[in-house]
Amino acid sequence: MPLRLQTLAAQGFRCFNPEGIVISLDELSCFIGPNGAGKTAALTALRRLFGVDASERRIRPDDFFLKDGKLLSDISERSLRLEATFVIVSKGGDTEDDLAGAAVFEHMVVGEPGGPLYLRVELLATWHDDGTLEGDIEQQLHWITTASDQMSEIEDSRRKMSGADRALIRAVYVSATRDPAAEVRAIAGTGLGRLLRGAKWSDDLRNLLRDQTDDLEGQLGNESALDAVRKAVEGRWPELYRGDRHAKASLSPSGAELQDLVSGLRPSFSGGVDGDQMGVDALSDGFKSLFSLAFTTALMDVENAIRAGDVTGFDDNAVRLPILTLLLVEEPENHVSPHHLGRVVQQLRAVSESEFAQTILTSHSPSVVRRVEPTDIRYFRGGERAQGVQVHALELPADSTEEGKFVREAVRAYPELYFSRLVILGEGASEETVISRLLRSDGHDLDVEQVSVVPLGGRHVNHFWRLLDQLGLEYVTLLDLDRCRTGGGWHRVKYVIEQLLKCGVERSDVLTVEDDEGNESVMDDEEFALLGSRDDADADLDRWVDDLTRHDVYFSSPLDIDQLMLWAFPSEYKAASLSRPRVPKDPAKRAEYRKRAALVVLGDQGIPDYYSESLKLFPWYRALFLHGSKPGAHLAALSTIDDATLLEGCPEPLHAMIEACRQKLSAPATPPTADDEH
Repeated sequence: MPLRLQTLAAQGFRCFNPEGIVISLDELSCFIGPNGAGKTAALTALRRLFGVDASERRIRPDDFFLKDGKLLSDISERSLRLEATFVIVSKGGDTEDDLAGAAVFEHMVVGEPGGPLYLRVELLATWHDDGTLEGDIEQQLHWITTASDQMSEIEDSRRKMSGADRALIRAVYVSATRDPAAEVRAIAGTGLGRLLRGAKWSDDLRNLLRDQTDDLEGQLGNESALDAVRKAVEGRWPELYRGDRHAKASLSPSGAELQDLVSGLRPSFSGGVDGDQMGVDALSDGFKSLFSLAFTTALMDVENAIRAGDVTGFDDNAVRLPILTLLLVEEPENHVSPHHLGRVVQQLRAVSESEFAQTILTSHSPSVVRRVEPTDIRYFRGGERAQGVQVHALELPADSTEEGKFVREAVRAYPELYFSRLVILGEGASEETVISRLLRSDGHDLDVEQVSVVPLGGRHVNHFWRLLDQLGLEYVTLLDLDRCRTGGGWHRVKYVIEQLLKCGVERSDVLTVEDDEGNESVMDDEEFALLGSRDDADADLDRWVDDLTRHDVYFSSPLDIDQLMLWAFPSEYKAASLSRPRVPKDPAKRAEYRKRAALVVLGDQGIPDYYSESLKLFPWYRALFLHGSKPGAHLAALSTIDDATLLEGCPEPLHAMIEACRQKLSAPATPPTADDEH
């Protein structure tokens, strides 16, 4: 019976306040966000519900939510609530008759006629101050057999969940700190032990084990050292024990039972030229981490093979397999080099594609996030800079649309934006190079202050604004104005306003205009449609450009960032050029040469006359940025400019943007509120 964990709700648990959060989940979900934002707490909640070991399922005093500076004992009683909702999914054509045989069928609920079947599991816990140091904790696990979210109806519908039912759903946790030897020992009593306890051992193996045990006992009896110890024990024990039942004490080798043999299984490795066998301790930390994952997923493969009838040697009545395994992997990137991470994520995704498994992983690594579908990401807000947690799934355009494909590829290419305090959306590689250097010159360490520069080519910015708003991240946008360039100027301003309107900005906030008599009005659709056809030489364009900075949109004006930096530091950029323009000496030919160079830069429909005072720099623009590498030219020129000179000569549009970045980085974090979308 295929199940999928659809949501996890937590109230009053660890960093999740009593108002609670609801986390939606997919077949594979990746939790990301700052430290302390609740990623591990969410995994721990699932372990408290469905952990393999009893100690994992036990609620502890530190599981109860506390505000900063508060103590658990400040009040006499605290409570928490966890709820997991599972939907029944149809992957193999299951019918209701198939489901009816499942042990959990009687607990299923349906929200509406013809709607999907689902299960609700609830864990309630209450801490009481009973005068002891840790207090007393009561916890109960229930089925919820109503579709209602009204607490009164939930209370009436609670049914105790038995241990046997609980075992049908299992959470297997792979810690961020991985010790394969210890994990194998632990799993021998759980996953591996459960499988091998259901194995059908052959009579030949049982006889061999008994014969070897008898031979070993005989040989040990002839060893004088062990004989001395045995006689001493046999002499001392009767002094304390006078009964008949356990009168004779001795020493015997373990291994008489198959369970003893199984508990002694340890991983070993061999290969190479000499073929020597070695233990897990011989592995590097990275390979130990990889083996921990491989060992865990291998046991799940065996379970799937048993279900499919592809392996023999197991007693179906003795091996009770879960109907769903939640594989919880914390920071798979630990100790693992980036080129291995692709294999790790691929293996985890393959596990999650099984009917009987689901994977949830946490990560701080862009290398991992790059390999995960953006729709599988759950972003946790809060942590280091604010108390309180919110969790967001990403809302992206549909896959089938051009913008959907573009946005997905962009967030895959620049996963650093998820881990940023400030994101600067730019046009391309020039912005990455120049802005990064300007920020460093202004005293900002991009790594320490978590600043990312993400080049978009100016496309589909509204989707990125919406995405960053969802994540609660600060951002500014720097676009090319391309004034008097084909498709630039007023066209660019109109485009940005259209994007702002798509993001919900009030029309009056961006399209209020004033007539000659000082009367204000809001542009209608017909007037707005004509905005892009205005003359780029119109001085009113500058006012519109300045006004958009209120929405953190800045323009490299009048043309682009390449033009701004070349005009601001002509000597340094000319020296960085790999070729020099061949400027005619004749004044008339020189003027024509410069105008042709300007048309190459601006386009055939461009207006070079707007740049009449700086036409002499267009041949250099062409040589540096059209015939050569843009980032290479900027790197070469910026390497010759010291920080003070760079900041002093910084073009005004870039200076204004850097000032906005400075203010955003110095502002205190805004804590998540209960009104934020979960």
